[in-house]
Parts: sequence; structure tokens; C-alpha cells
Amino acid sequence: MTTPIAAKIVTARTVRHPRWLYRLVPYAVYGVALWAFVGGSPYPLSDFPLDDAWIHRVYASAFARGHGFQYNPGGGQEAGSTSPLWVLVSAPAHWLEPFGPAAVVLGVKATEVGLGVLVLNAIQQLGTEAMGTALGGTIAAALFAAEPRFLFSILSGMENVLLLVVWAYGTCAFALRRRIRSLVWFSLAPVARPEALILLPLWLVGRWLLDRARRPTLAEHGAWLLAWAPVLLWGLFCRSVNGHWLPTTFYMKSRSFELGWPEVGVATDIIAQHGYAALPVFLFGLGVLVAWAVLDRRFEAAAMLWYLVLAPLAYAVGVAGSRVLSPTGYYWTRWLDPASLALEIGFCLACGLAVVEATRVAAALRRGARARVPLPQWCLAGAGIAVAVWLALSTPRFAASFVERRDRLVSDARAINLIDVRAGQWIHDHTPATARVAVSDAGAIRYFGQRWTLDLAGLNAADVAFGQRRIEPGDLDWLAVFPHFFPRPPAGFAPRQTIEIPFAEYTICPCPNQNRVDIYEYERPDGQ
Repeated sequence: MTTPIAAKIVTARTVRHPRWLYRLVPYAVYGVALWAFVGGSPYPLSDFPLDDAWIHRVYASAFARGHGFQYNPGGGQEAGSTSPLWVLVSAPAHWLEPFGPAAVVLGVKATEVGLGVLVLNAIQQLGTEAMGTALGGTIAAALFAAEPRFLFSILSGMENVLLLVVWAYGTCAFALRRRIRSLVWFSLAPVARPEALILLPLWLVGRWLLDRARRPTLAEHGAWLLAWAPVLLWGLFCRSVNGHWLPTTFYMKSRSFELGWPEVGVATDIIAQHGYAALPVFLFGLGVLVAWAVLDRRFEAAAMLWYLVLAPLAYAVGVAGSRVLSPTGYYWTRWLDPASLALEIGFCLACGLAVVEATRVAAALRRGARARVPLPQWCLAGAGIAVAVWLALSTPRFAASFVERRDRLVSDARAINLIDVRAGQWIHDHTPATARVAVSDAGAIRYFGQRWTLDLAGLNAADVAFGQRRIEPGDLDWLAVFPHFFPRPPAGFAPRQTIEIPFAEYTICPCPNQNRVDIYEYERPDGQ
């Protein structure tokens, strides 16, 4: 006869926890990681680490009010956003504008937190279906939930997490042979980021190469052609607005394609700079994914290799050849974040796979079925043990990367607040509602200043960007610019205010003179 305590012990050993319980593990990790990433500072929740995020806010605010892609009140349409899809997705946050800018920022960040949940769900679904067990998908999603580059992107106010949702779900649908659904997802990629256009031709090439037993049907070819519709519609809009097929900002920030070893080296440094990609085990994990795809020979494995290894590398090549990159600040590194994060999804799935195979081999050994375990499975099981040990040993390095990204988010968001946001607030409080203001940063000053604003580089003024209009001093009433634009007060303008922080606190990039904004007023002659 067992005692009550013994009976409880037996019961505890025989009760199986519901499967849905451990499927919640990635989202619990995600919540804890976000809480730790905010780090008790107000800036990650109230500000953005780039002024470009505020440019998105300007367009999203106009869209939420029914004015389309309008930059200035009462003005025409502008193609000044490289991510029209992010403008549309984040526009509802601006319905909170009656409660103040802080409510809008929280709304945007809540939107991105929700997008992060979708990314984890796609990883979990892909891993579960490809490996035949929820354990592999749960491990992969839980690992990715703590990735610091991913968490930084979620709180950045930028479009990278949105592109990652499209990429992850498109890959998942492609791997599960839901081909039309994958095309629907990938059709959104180019309007999330222009460089993601490469995912569409990769779909067709992958469809021909990876599934030779089932050639693409005429309907699939037709669907592939229809998948170009979103980017073509956006291109027609850009063409009607700025006379070109891409957004104005793309031309201003890109360059003619040139790819050499220096560009490849910088891109490699950026990709391997943070998170799992900074660990020596990262390449080993990707090697496990490649080996699995080669040995397994199933479509799911090949699809994961295609879209989580080859596609990110192709994306990275496109970015490296068309943009000026530097590993010294988020302003430059964010261009390659989608490629790096896609590779890290592949790495996390490889970790989940290796652990699953290790558990399967262990179960076979317990049943005495050692002879039935094939050699490739032994190899993957050994890789699983190696990955687990290597990741454990790499914990201090990963923790250091986590802390660095968290601290950089705080310092970058603080710098934007103290420079651009404060300048915009000053403009709002000290200039008439009819003032015409020229700026060197086109986001926060326009959003908070609420004045007709002209970006001096033309990022949000196509006629200026493409040399169709020359700016005359009499066209403007105020300037709010970095000092390198005008080392001396321009003719006819008088200094009114300087907003500055120590250069050491401007962590966005090592850019001299961007830690200060000079504000000038145009002194019109009497009678004008």
C-alpha cells in the first residue's frame, strides 16, 4: 500500500503535460527577453534609434488621415518611403495621436511586438512540419526569441521585422508546398524593402530546381506573374510622383552597383557582428542545415536551405553592391539585418533539428534498436550534442552581445530624442504655423514641428532630389540643419537656437557635427 506522498510522486511521473504548454515556451522567452532588452530606460519605449523611423511616422500619419503618401500638409504625393507596406501596416497607430506622440510610439512598438510573435509562430510551424515533431520548432523559435538583433529591430520603428514576417511565412508556405500562398507572401516583400525583390525570381528558380518531379504548372506561372503586381503598382506610383520607378530615397541612398572584396568584407563583418551570427558555432550550425538538406533529400529540407541560406546571401550581395556600408552604426548595419536575421532563423532551425535527432537516437538506444539507426542520423545526433555544448560555452559572448545591443538602443534613441525630437519641438513652439522650414534630417523635425518642411537633400522632395528645382533663400523662413551644411550662417539668415549633445553621446554613427542642430531664421527685407 502506497502512502499519499508516494502516490503523488507516481502520479507526477505518469502525467503528461499538454503539448500546447511547451509550445508556449518561445513566447515566454520572447516576453522575458523584451523586458530585459528595455532595461528600465524610458527611451526604448518612447523613442526610435533612427530619424528615418520618424519619416515613416510622417507618411503613416498622413495615410491614417486619408491623405495618402503626403509629406507636407496640403502638398502633393511623395515617394519618400522605401517601405510603403510598413507605412500601411503602422498607420493605425496614428489613430492614437489625440493622446500624444508617446501613445503613437507605443502603438508602433506594439505593432512590431505583434509582428515578432508572427515571426516566432512561422519558425515554430516550419520546424514542426519539417522535423515531424513540435520539439524542433519550439527549440528553434525559443532560441530566436532571445536574438538581440531581432529585439533591436522590434523596438526600432523600422520595417525590418515586417519584412522578416513576409520572409518567414513565405518560406514556410514554400517548404510545405503551399505554393500560391508562398507567392502571396513573397509578393509583399518588395514593398517592404526594395532589395527583397530578389525573393520573387528565387521562387521560380527554386520551384524548377528543388521539385523536379513536379514541374511548375501553367497556373503557377500565372500566379508568379501576378505576384509582381504590388511592386509594379508601387513602381507606377513612384513613376507618376518622381518620374522614376523606385522611391526617391532609394536613389539618394544607393549607388551604382559595384561589388569587390572590400564590399564583401564589410558585409561579412556586419552580418557576423551581433547575436548568434557572432558566435563561432554559427557557421557550424548552418553547416548542419546544409548537411541535413543534402542527406535528407526531402523538399522541406531543400526549401529551408534555399530560402534561409542561399536567399539571404543573395540579398546581402545585392545590398553590399548597391549601398555604402559600415559596421560602425545602426544607420548602416540595418540594411543587412534582414539577411542576417534570415540566416539566424536557419541556424536556430538547425539547432532544433540536431537536438531532435539526438533525442531520437537516445530513444532508439533505450529500446535496444541501435542497429536500426542509420549513419547520417548518428552524425546529426553528434552534431546536436556539439551544438548544445558549444552554445552553452558561448553564453558569455552571447550575453555580451545582448547587453551591447540593448545599451546601443538606449543611447541611439536618446540621441535622436535630444537632437531631432527636441529641434522639432522648438520649431513647433517658436515659429508661426505658416513657416517654411528646411532641414537636414527629414523625420522628427517635420513630425514634431508640424510645419511645411523641405529636406535639403531632396529625400522627400523629388524635384529637389533630381535637380528640377533649385532652393532659393527667399523660399524658406527657417533652417534646422547640421553644422556641416552651413559652417557659417547663410546670407540673410540669423542664428536663433543651437541644440547639441556631447559627441561621445551621439552613438548612431561616428559622424562629426551631427551631434548638433543649428536653427536659423530668414530676415526678410522690410515690406516682404
